[in-house]
Amino acid sequence: MLCEVCQSLDFDTAKSLNLNLDYSVRYEYWPKHHSLFLDLQKAAKDGCELCRLILPHAFPRRPGSPWGFIMSDHSEQISYCTRGAEDQDSAGGEMICFKQNFNGIENNLAFNLGMFAKPDSLAARNRVVRGKPVEKRPDSEACFKLIRSWLEECLAEHGDTCLVPPRPSLPTRVIDVGSEDGSQDPRVFVTDGKPGVWLTLSHCWGTQVRFVSDSTNPKERMEGLPLDILPKTFYDAIRVTRSLGFQYLWIDSLCILQDSSDDWAVESSKMQGYYKHSMLTIAPDDASGDEKGFIDDIQTSDGPTVAIPFRFKAGKNRLTGARLQPVQDEYIYFRNRLEGYAQMIDRSCLSKRGWTLQEDLLSPRTVHYSSPQLHWECQTHRRSEHSSSPVEIGRSANLETRAKHSFLRGLTNPVLRGAWYEIVSEYMGRSLTKREDKLPAISGLAKEVYQQTGFMYQAGIWLEDFQRGLLWMAYEYGERGDKYLAPSWSWASMEKFGGDPFHIGQFNGKQLARLSHMSAELLGCYIRLKGEDPFGQVTSGQITLRSLFLPLSDWKSDCEIRISSANWVSGFQLAQPHVQMNWNPRTSQHEIDIQV
Repeated sequence: MLCEVCQSLDFDTAKSLNLNLDYSVRYEYWPKHHSLFLDLQKAAKDGCELCRLILPHAFPRRPGSPWGFIMSDHSEQISYCTRGAEDQDSAGGEMICFKQNFNGIENNLAFNLGMFAKPDSLAARNRVVRGKPVEKRPDSEACFKLIRSWLEECLAEHGDTCLVPPRPSLPTRVIDVGSEDGSQDPRVFVTDGKPGVWLTLSHCWGTQVRFVSDSTNPKERMEGLPLDILPKTFYDAIRVTRSLGFQYLWIDSLCILQDSSDDWAVESSKMQGYYKHSMLTIAPDDASGDEKGFIDDIQTSDGPTVAIPFRFKAGKNRLTGARLQPVQDEYIYFRNRLEGYAQMIDRSCLSKRGWTLQEDLLSPRTVHYSSPQLHWECQTHRRSEHSSSPVEIGRSANLETRAKHSFLRGLTNPVLRGAWYEIVSEYMGRSLTKREDKLPAISGLAKEVYQQTGFMYQAGIWLEDFQRGLLWMAYEYGERGDKYLAPSWSWASMEKFGGDPFHIGQFNGKQLARLSHMSAELLGCYIRLKGEDPFGQVTSGQITLRSLFLPLSDWKSDCEIRISSANWVSGFQLAQPHVQMNWNPRTSQHEIDIQV
């Protein structure tokens, strides 16, 4: 049931205005909905489905409201306009935007509802409405068909930007996923350099299940991996691989011998190629552990939907230029706004883990399984299940996506242009199960930068840009543990960062120009590696610089300086006495009090 106002929505006018992301369409031109909150409330109570959908987002202003306005129920005008699919990256797809106007004050309150049409409708075929319904289950054939279409489009239309090398050598070990009919169990397959195509899994191991390959079970793993004993995430990844028509899947915990330091060192150094040259990476963003799974989840889907009559007018579509068929009754559907890609990434379990950052950035294509819907990302575009319109990655404000847009494509020097430091800033805030993985977990990205630039890498620092490389900070606090990770001058030496750590080197343009006076000279840098990987673990290191310095006596500040070694190495067992230095420029001349 719809009230009279909702039955007569002027969707044609609302769509033709197509509200810009900066709200540049003037409010007085928006079509009008209910003029009083009480009318909206009554219509919802009387059974209007759309008013019921709007009502939770709208409310009257009264004394004590957060805005501080004193409003009556007789001062609100609700109007509406559309927002284009170009905003789906952050806001959840094509939407209709409702705005309340209080006493003539614009932009007091705006809220959005999602909008879609059925694929076989005239609205969808004429691209008047680009929103799409979302499947309830990600293991449906419709979802697999959608992923296959995204992959085919990427391979056929994106040229060299997204293509993988023609049949590269398979990883040392892969999982042969067996037959889809279940007649053959999956198994670990030693490839001996055989060429082929494979998928990769990016996952959170979790703490409850540890199903791995090690030196005690290689024969057992090669004989078979019965599906009924596999962790749910592995089982689901195998189902996806089979359903998409591929034979091989790479999962780190099954394809690397986890108790062999030698095998781990060799294979972890190859992970850059394993992800970079894979056909597709499967990313279960909501699975916090391997026991969780992801493919049997009931998706949030469209939730409650409301069908709204939409009558085409004869003529051309003002947006696409397509001829519209004369007056016919059609329906479009409103739903609560779905979570967009940026929101999904912000809350994703994968976005909190250290290893998964390079797995994401190095993958040419990724399908994200999240509870609201499927998302797709390649080097040039991103797609979401709820919309037929792709988003160009270059438009995104998301850090990982911006870096991914140019990283594998080698469009610019990732160090000199600041992309590397953006990546490091993001990485510093992520967690690792094993502290000693601090450098190995980003080594694939470091190797990629080296291959593009030829720069010299030393414990997280690029010597050709060492001045900026040393400019990192913990915004609130940082901790070093009792295990050596890297030299103290490297960001990799910190086990934990509090607050929002960042690397000053990510600044560019005018911000970077402020650092142009840097004049430190690098006299020498020495790093001792734990193994043979120049991008992996280190056991010691030192750096020697020649630079100007400022004596504390010349420090122009009214603030007292307090430096304590306890803050430098919180939680670290000191081999030397505790040192604390206090110095106040208002009372001290050239003397500094040091307590030992």
